Amino acid sequence: MAFYDGLQKYGCTVKTNARLRSAFGDTFTVQTAVFPSNFTAAAQAAKACKGAVYLGGITNTLVLEDIPLAVCMGGMKGIIDGERDIYVMGGESLSAACGWAKMRALSGMEQLCGIPGTAGGAAAGNSGCFGREMSDLIVYADVAIGGRVERVYAKDISFSYRHSSLKGLILGVMLRLTPSSGEKIEEDMRVWRALRASTQPGRPSLGCTFKKCGEVSSAYYIEKSGFKGMTEGGAQVSEKHAGFIVNTGTATARDYYNLAEKVRAGTVSPHPLEYEINILGTRT
Repeated sequence: MAFYDGLQKYGCTVKTNARLRSAFGDTFTVQTAVFPSNFTAAAQAAKACKGAVYLGGITNTLVLEDIPLAVCMGGMKGIIDGERDIYVMGGESLSAACGWAKMRALSGMEQLCGIPGTAGGAAAGNSGCFGREMSDLIVYADVAIGGRVERVYAKDISFSYRHSSLKGLILGVMLRLTPSSGEKIEEDMRVWRALRASTQPGRPSLGCTFKKCGEVSSAYYIEKSGFKGMTEGGAQVSEKHAGFIVNTGTATARDYYNLAEKVRAGTVSPHPLEYEINILGTRT
C-alpha cells in the first residue's frame, strides 16, 4: 500500500491488472502499471519500480506474456516551443510533434510524420524513415535513472541504425529544427505520407520486423526466399511489404513470434536476420 501511496503522492496513477494493447492489435496484462504525469513522478517511478519494463506507444514491442511491473509513459505528453527548437515530452506521440513543427513552420521532421509511437521511444530506438533519423534532430534527452534526472547531450549519445545508447526512462527530448514555410512543410509531409501509404501495409503491425541486411531491406531477402504472404494463425507476412508481419484480425503475439522465427530461420541472406522490434517475455 505504501508503494502505491508514495507514487500517487508524486503524480503517478497506479493500476493493477491493466489490459494494454499493442499496435499489432494483441492485448496483454500488466499486473502493476504505473503512469507518471510529470517529471517528478517519472523520476520517482524510475527509482521505486526496480526491474520495471518501460512502455511507450507499444508500436514496435512484441509482448509474449503478462508483465509484472511496467512504467507507462502515455500520460507524459506536451510540447514546449523554442525559437527554432521544440521540447517534446517522452510520452508525446511523434506524429503530434511533427504536426506541431508544421504549425510553427519548423522543418526537419517531414519524413518522420508517419511513424507511430512516442518521442521517447523514437529517441531510444533512433527511429527513422526515408533517410531521416531522430539522431539528425536531437540536441539532448532528459532521462530518469535511479530517482535522478540527467540531461544527456547528443555528442554523448552513440547512435546507429535503429539504436541509441540512451539508458533509463526518457522524459523528453529537445529537437533542433530549421525555420521554413508552413505550406512547403505541409506539402512535403503529404508526399512522404503518400509514399509511405503506397509501400507499407494498412493492417495492424509493429513496423518492420527485421533490420536491414547491410544497405538492403530485409524484405527483399524475405520475399526472395518465398515467405511473402505466409501465415501463422492470424499473423501474416504482408503481401504488400514482406518486411512487415500484419494482423489479419485474430492474431496473437505468439502467432507473430512463431511466424517471425520461421522467416528468420528460413530466409537466405548475406547475414542472419536481426530483429528490429523489441521482444518481451519467454521466447520458447
